[in-house]
Amino acid sequence: RSGFGEDDLARVCNKCCFRNRSARTVEEGTEDDEEKDEAAGVAYKFVAAFAKNGPSRCPCLFSCCGMIMSIALVAVGILLRPPEIETDFSAFMKTDVRSSILRDSFLYTLSFREDPGSSVRRLGQDVFMNFDLQVAYQSRDGHSLFQPDMLAEIVRFETALVEKPMWKALCAESVDWNRDLCARGLSFANYAKPTMGTPEGELVPSTFIFNGRGPQSPAAITARALKNDGIWDVVFPREYAETDATTTYLRTAFRFRIQWCCAEDPSNGAVVRKLKDKWEALLSKEFIPFLQEAERGKVNDKYWPLTVYYDGRSIESIQVWTTMLGDLKLTCGAVVFVWFYLMFHTRRFLLSLYALVTIILCVPLAYVMFTVTTGST
Repeated sequence: RSGFGEDDLARVCNKCCFRNRSARTVEEGTEDDEEKDEAAGVAYKFVAAFAKNGPSRCPCLFSCCGMIMSIALVAVGILLRPPEIETDFSAFMKTDVRSSILRDSFLYTLSFREDPGSSVRRLGQDVFMNFDLQVAYQSRDGHSLFQPDMLAEIVRFETALVEKPMWKALCAESVDWNRDLCARGLSFANYAKPTMGTPEGELVPSTFIFNGRGPQSPAAITARALKNDGIWDVVFPREYAETDATTTYLRTAFRFRIQWCCAEDPSNGAVVRKLKDKWEALLSKEFIPFLQEAERGKVNDKYWPLTVYYDGRSIESIQVWTTMLGDLKLTCGAVVFVWFYLMFHTRRFLLSLYALVTIILCVPLAYVMFTVTTGST
């Protein structure tokens, strides 16, 4: 009668019910929060108090302490367990299935099998280390490498190589009866241009010295000498036949054979490490830079008409390291760019530096945690 209809009454009832439900929800939420706070106990209160009275009051101090601890942890971990860089890319294709593990085990044990043609470590025998190098030549213009001018270029190149100071010093440590393999190498040019030698006690020259310093001999005599000495497959490609009158590929092999232990001496890892360091220094400082210059078409600032390919012990790992160092320089440039961008964005020098160092520390810190957990490097 007063104009208050059933619809109005329904709306009022709905509002009252919604308020009651909201009040109950708030009360239930408060009770749940109290239960959670009580369940946290002393640990929760301790952490809250520490966060309030520690990092919140002195954020820079705690950030610097955390950074210093992380850097110290990374430094100690890397010094105690230095990482081993895997330079064999075929290792990334291995699997952990049983057949692959058995194959790797077999190949590992096979590497220790006695080789009849090598010096092995036995009672009463000396122990040697072999450092091998192979240099292959290809004509840039398709001309035959049997031509006198091409052979002269190979002789000039190999003479300049073996006259390097570190090369001569390491070759001097090779055993006497094997020193010619590093002083001259197994080279077609040496066999094609021999000099006459006079044996001791005789007056008439009756032997050849294959040193590449004499006049060029006929191809038939050179081929016969190569076959007699058993190095035909060393200097020629597989598809080359004796009847071929020309070739655009030749190869030269060098070997440093160094005695590092005697039967009476105990095994000394320091001696082996020293020899390997000398070898790697020779490769990185003399051999590889010299051949890279030849790849660019110059030898001792003169035009070089041949393309050079090379391989040998430790060369692949050195090249990988060289590539990594080159990439590291590019990475440093990217880091500097990101740092300047952060400073421009945040307007804070220390904050930008801290953020960048934190990002960089992620990788070595993850490595240290991994090696501590698994023992693998």
